Amino acid sequence: QSGGAVVAFLREAGLEQIAAPLLRSGFDDLDTLLAIEDADMKDLGIPACLVVRLRKRLQELQRQQAGPKDDFDANHPVAVFLADVGLSQYAKLLIQNGFDDMDVLFDLEDPD
Repeated sequence: QSGGAVVAFLREAGLEQIAAPLLRSGFDDLDTLLAIEDADMKDLGIPACLVVRLRKRLQELQRQQAGPKDDFDANHPVAVFLADVGLSQYAKLLIQNGFDDMDVLFDLEDPD
């Protein structure tokens, strides 16, 4: 059934009332729904309160699909540098939060 996964997702999220306009507009699979933009939802006349709920549920779905972030590379240059200076306990957290380049680390100052 076309759109079955989308309908099930929306029903589980308590958003089944927006299923019909989404399906009619081509958002009939989860990958397409994950790519929906705010302008699309506005064009479809989806109320702002439901847009917020849908965004939140889509973000949760993306996190579930991504799985756990245990792909830490201890040989990453930032991890090696931090280990060399005795700060290896911070490597995974820093790299996962965008501090994944040595230049970025060198630009940090005390207030950061």
